[in-house]
Amino acid sequence: MNVMQILRSKNQIMGRLMPHKTAQQSVKLFLSPRAFAAKDWEQQAESRAQRISFGRAYGRQLSALKWAGAGQRILLMHGWESRASQMSVIAESLSQQGYEVIAIDAPMHGNSGGLETNPVEFANAVRAASEELGPFAAAVGHSMGCAGLAIARESGVNIPRYVLIASPANMLDTLQAFAGFVGLPDKPTKLFIHGVGEKVGRPAAQLDVGNMLLPCQPDVLLIHSEDDIEVPFAAAEKIQSKLSGAEIWKASGLGHRRIIRDPEVISVVSDFLLNGREKMAG
Repeated sequence: MNVMQILRSKNQIMGRLMPHKTAQQSVKLFLSPRAFAAKDWEQQAESRAQRISFGRAYGRQLSALKWAGAGQRILLMHGWESRASQMSVIAESLSQQGYEVIAIDAPMHGNSGGLETNPVEFANAVRAASEELGPFAAAVGHSMGCAGLAIARESGVNIPRYVLIASPANMLDTLQAFAGFVGLPDKPTKLFIHGVGEKVGRPAAQLDVGNMLLPCQPDVLLIHSEDDIEVPFAAAEKIQSKLSGAEIWKASGLGHRRIIRDPEVISVVSDFLLNGREKMAG
């Protein structure tokens, strides 16, 4: 048996015998991002960017990469267990077109400090970046970073245009999928979802990307690959059902992570940032 099979078997048994303890352990596991060594291409990209610090006004030690440009300022927000350097292919392409690009490391990711992290902490980092490094004409998010952008927008961070790549539709779906992945029975699943909500400070059902963006009606482009296993393509359709003006650009064969380095995807992102959804729709 591999490690995940052992974990699922353990959760199936202990989840019935000690549901509260099993749920607590799962909350800790879910909110504890793993750190992976930077790949060579990331290190090379970082050497071409400027490393900057921000977040002191919020009592945080946050870090970002900056690519200089004379044009509009664009914010990049990576996903869970990722970092700013993994958004560097998009960043360098936009910088070459004249944009100033800032890719931030979320708390407990990359070079940013922190004792805990979650989607609301991602949003707090976006808010700090907007106040100290903005304003931003647009934001590009990947995966959990999209949820962070939506939470930040709901809390008043005014960014008028968004590209959401492989975005989850809502945190409830994400937590239910995680519970199924780690083999939690029904009762500890409910306790786990409640426990994450307590840690985050908001119930998972409230953290719905479409609902959070709906009141401000920003320009939104959704990019998602049909073969995404981590966040199924249906998530993009759920978001679009809430945001009638949002466009979906459907990718194929790019999965969940390769999509942020694909040349065609980056071209679509660039076109949207330049022209908006009216041009895309035409």
